[in-house]
Amino acid sequence: MATGKLDFFFFDEGAGVKLKNRSRVQNAFFGVEKNNLFLKRAIQRTIKNTKKKLYAYPTVLHVSGPGLLGNVYAHEQYRTNISEDDYYFGNYFDHRNERVVQHKCDACTKNQDWAHGNNYNTLWNRKKFYCEK
Repeated sequence: MATGKLDFFFFDEGAGVKLKNRSRVQNAFFGVEKNNLFLKRAIQRTIKNTKKKLYAYPTVLHVSGPGLLGNVYAHEQYRTNISEDDYYFGNYFDHRNERVVQHKCDACTKNQDWAHGNNYNTLWNRKKFYCEK
């Protein structure tokens, strides 16, 4: 069984503001070993949140996204070999202040105000995030 240690991930600063508080872990780009306990716990918590249709979290990002991964990381106190300088900020993944991967595109907005599609923040605020049966 794997140790549950993350091989690599990036702290998500979100909304274009560098928080440096490690409260979110970016879910768009990461790498874990097979049978990773961290990811298993995050998936279990996502399933639980969805089954119960929980709205008790501060934001929609805590249901299954960066907020949830950040909470699992903090709660489980995982030790990683990740630099303090690994961040997702402004659509880029930075490793030790060097851009390594671009998320989305140069012209993509850094919010959820798209012409087509769902704005998860709006759905969350209206208590319409979860599908009805």
